[in-house]
Amino acid sequence: MSIVEISCPPGDMPPLHLHRADDEAWVVLEGEVSFFAGSNEPVRVSAGGVAFGPKGVAHTYRVEGDGPARILAICTPGDFEAFLIAASQPADRAELPPPPLGPPTEAEVAAATALTAEHGIELLGPPGALPGDDPLTDTSSAVGVYINEAGDPAISPLSVEGTQTRREARNFTPSL
Repeated sequence: MSIVEISCPPGDMPPLHLHRADDEAWVVLEGEVSFFAGSNEPVRVSAGGVAFGPKGVAHTYRVEGDGPARILAICTPGDFEAFLIAASQPADRAELPPPPLGPPTEAEVAAATALTAEHGIELLGPPGALPGDDPLTDTSSAVGVYINEAGDPAISPLSVEGTQTRREARNFTPSL
């Protein structure tokens, strides 16, 4: 099992992707986040809420509002942490780095795609793409996001395609 804390700036949205081997649950610690999984309607989760993305189901999230968010990403069986470490470099300081100056190069996209594939993650679209935007990415019509908002309580420390969002996990920041 991998458990990673993700610090996300406002508007943060990783590329649309799916995990071949890992189920992924998200616990929102601070802020509000919309989760998109499979063909289900998006679910907006505030602090204390939980969302779930089963393995093999296209998913992403987006930080809503003007403030940042903190999320726990919990993956089982848990190769996700190894992916994050492989795709990251030590942070210069304990804060989110500035956004990159431009879009990723073709070489950066190719490197990120290869690295995600090595760790059982398939990139399906750029940040902003949602499940169902392309019929080939909508891998589930019956399973998707589960939300429990009974309580109202950053690991994707990278934007795999080097987009203008950056996250921090532990002492790592993106190198791609």
